[in-house]
Amino acid sequence: MNITSKKVNSIGLSKTPKDTKIVVAMSGGVDSSTVAGIMKKDGYNVVGITLKLYDDVKSS
Repeated sequence: MNITSKKVNSIGLSKTPKDTKIVVAMSGGVDSSTVAGIMKKDGYNVVGITLKLYDDVKSS
C-alpha cells in the first residue's frame, strides 16, 4: 500500500484510484503541486483549480 492510499482510505474513499476524481486547490506553491503530482502518479484523476481574486480591468 502506498502513502496516498493510506491517506485517502483514512478519509473514507472506497473507490479505486482510476475511479476517483481528486480536486486540488492549486496555490502556485510547491505543496499543492506536489500533492497533485503524487495523486496523479498513483493513478487518480486529478483536477487542479485556482481562484481569481482580482479584476484585470484597468480603470481609465
